[in-house]
Amino acid sequence: MPILYLGLGGTIACTLGPDHLARSTLGAEQLLGQAGRPADVVAEDGGMAASSDLTFADLLAVAARIRRAFEDEGYTGCVLSQGTDTIEEVAYTLHLLQAWPHPVVITGAMRHADLPGKDGPANLQDAMAVARAGEAAGLGVLVVMGGEIHGAAAVTKSHSQSPATFVSPDWGPLGLVAEGRVLIARRPSASPILPATEIRARVNLIRVALDCDPALVEAALGADGLVLEGTGGGHLPARLTPLLARAAERGTVVAVTSRTGSGPSLRHTYGAAGAEADLQRLGILMADGPGLKVRIRLTLALSLSPRPDLGSVLAAWL
Repeated sequence: MPILYLGLGGTIACTLGPDHLARSTLGAEQLLGQAGRPADVVAEDGGMAASSDLTFADLLAVAARIRRAFEDEGYTGCVLSQGTDTIEEVAYTLHLLQAWPHPVVITGAMRHADLPGKDGPANLQDAMAVARAGEAAGLGVLVVMGGEIHGAAAVTKSHSQSPATFVSPDWGPLGLVAEGRVLIARRPSASPILPATEIRARVNLIRVALDCDPALVEAALGADGLVLEGTGGGHLPARLTPLLARAAERGTVVAVTSRTGSGPSLRHTYGAAGAEADLQRLGILMADGPGLKVRIRLTLALSLSPRPDLGSVLAAWL
């Protein structure tokens, strides 16, 4: 059965111009040719935007295209290639929007097409192998890079340039691609489905640092929601809590997770001002997982009507 391949630009599609700077120039058909042009894959261009320019509206359009491919056009898998800068966010958003009946696999490259050792063709071949694999169905959206298969909920970009940048910090990848064979070692927990059809909410994200300026937090409170990456297990400077408590009373959803990016936030260990017990007493929600992904969960949840239980959504970590 056919696989749909959507090319969305990014490093995998980049070549060097006369100024010796890389820009996206390769379309989906050209990239498919570099990966051996398998007969069961249909290539389609989805745009050449830098991945840092993608929006939630763009991702809703991508989700609609995948849905149409599966429901109306007979495709049994989908591969997307894009810039690596926002792969983890794109994958996680698509992962939460729908329980996909067939594999949805995202890949890219860390070395553009004019560099020695370019990794795009191999990554694309591996991604197509996963999209064909029956055992990949039901795993949600997957990221395939460097021969590893990562779940959207866990994967993160850990290095600015290394080809081995994509990791799943807590339990590692779900599986591997070896000689074209797809090997699944574990299956992730089911994620909540947050089927927003339009994005009605705006959620800001702040990383809390030593001696954080309250003015920065106050400026972010004009949104529908605010996610703060707190220190340690999810702690904030005590001087921020009155401001956040007032915002929560006015209806802004305030959630705190850990800036470490790994492990769940605490719920009932510390009793100091600004620690988790104090924050929850003030109406601030504790969340689990990296702030980038907590923000996505909260944005989608606040865009739904009726609104789902936010405590459950924010705790749906992996």
